[in-house]
Amino acid sequence: MSVTDTNKLRARVATLDKLLDDFDGQLDDLLARSLPETLLGLDTLQQAKLQVTIPYLVCDLVISELIVVQSNVSR
Repeated sequence: MSVTDTNKLRARVATLDKLLDDFDGQLDDLLARSLPETLLGLDTLQQAKLQVTIPYLVCDLVISELIVVQSNVSR
Protein backbone atom coordinates (compact mmCIF):
# COMPACT_ATOMS: atom_id res chain seq x y z
CA MET A 1 0.00 0.00 0.00
CA SER A 2 1.44 3.36 -1.01
CA VAL A 3 1.74 6.40 1.21
CA THR A 4 -1.02 8.12 -0.78
CA ASP A 5 -3.36 5.16 -0.27
CA THR A 6 -2.56 5.11 3.44
CA ASN A 7 -3.29 8.84 3.76
CA LYS A 8 -6.61 8.46 1.91
CA LEU A 9 -7.57 5.58 4.16
CA ARG A 10 -6.67 7.55 7.28
CA ALA A 11 -8.77 10.48 6.07
CA ARG A 12 -11.75 8.19 5.50
CA VAL A 13 -11.35 6.59 8.91
CA ALA A 14 -11.18 10.04 10.52
CA THR A 15 -14.35 11.08 8.68
CA LEU A 16 -16.11 7.89 9.76
CA ASP A 17 -14.97 8.44 13.34
CA LYS A 18 -16.45 11.96 13.34
CA LEU A 19 -19.72 10.73 11.84
CA LEU A 20 -19.98 7.99 14.46
CA ASP A 21 -19.34 10.53 17.23
CA ASP A 22 -22.12 12.73 15.84
CA PHE A 23 -24.45 9.74 15.58
CA ASP A 24 -23.62 8.72 19.14
CA GLY A 25 -24.62 12.16 20.40
CA GLN A 26 -27.90 12.03 18.52
CA LEU A 27 -28.57 8.51 19.77
CA ASP A 28 -27.91 9.61 23.35
CA ASP A 29 -30.53 12.33 22.94
CA LEU A 30 -33.03 9.82 21.59
CA LEU A 31 -32.38 7.24 24.31
CA ALA A 32 -32.44 9.77 27.16
CA ARG A 33 -36.23 9.35 27.36
CA SER A 34 -38.50 6.34 27.07
CA LEU A 35 -40.25 5.67 23.77
CA PRO A 36 -43.67 6.80 25.03
CA GLU A 37 -42.13 10.06 26.30
CA THR A 38 -40.41 10.61 22.97
CA LEU A 39 -43.60 9.92 21.03
CA LEU A 40 -45.60 12.46 23.04
CA GLY A 41 -43.61 15.33 21.54
CA LEU A 42 -44.12 14.22 17.94
CA ASP A 43 -46.99 14.63 15.52
CA THR A 44 -48.80 11.52 14.30
CA LEU A 45 -46.75 11.09 11.11
CA GLN A 46 -43.43 11.43 12.98
CA GLN A 47 -44.65 8.94 15.59
CA ALA A 48 -45.44 6.42 12.86
CA LYS A 49 -42.07 6.96 11.17
CA LEU A 50 -40.21 6.37 14.43
CA GLN A 51 -42.22 3.28 15.31
CA VAL A 52 -41.56 1.82 11.85
CA THR A 53 -37.88 2.73 11.84
CA ILE A 54 -37.01 1.16 15.20
CA PRO A 55 -37.60 -2.50 14.15
CA TYR A 56 -35.54 -1.96 10.99
CA LEU A 57 -32.73 -0.48 13.07
CA VAL A 58 -32.78 -3.41 15.47
CA CYS A 59 -32.78 -5.87 12.57
CA ASP A 60 -29.80 -4.10 10.94
CA LEU A 61 -27.88 -4.17 14.22
CA VAL A 62 -28.54 -7.89 14.68
CA ILE A 63 -27.44 -8.67 11.13
CA SER A 64 -24.30 -6.57 11.57
CA GLU A 65 -23.47 -8.40 14.77
CA LEU A 66 -23.98 -11.78 13.10
CA ILE A 67 -21.63 -10.77 10.28
CA VAL A 68 -18.96 -9.69 12.78
CA VAL A 69 -19.35 -12.89 14.79
CA GLN A 70 -19.10 -15.06 11.68
CA SER A 71 -16.06 -13.11 10.53
CA ASN A 72 -14.35 -13.75 13.87
CA VAL A 73 -15.27 -17.45 13.83
CA SER A 74 -13.93 -18.02 10.32
CA ARG A 75 -10.47 -16.69 11.25
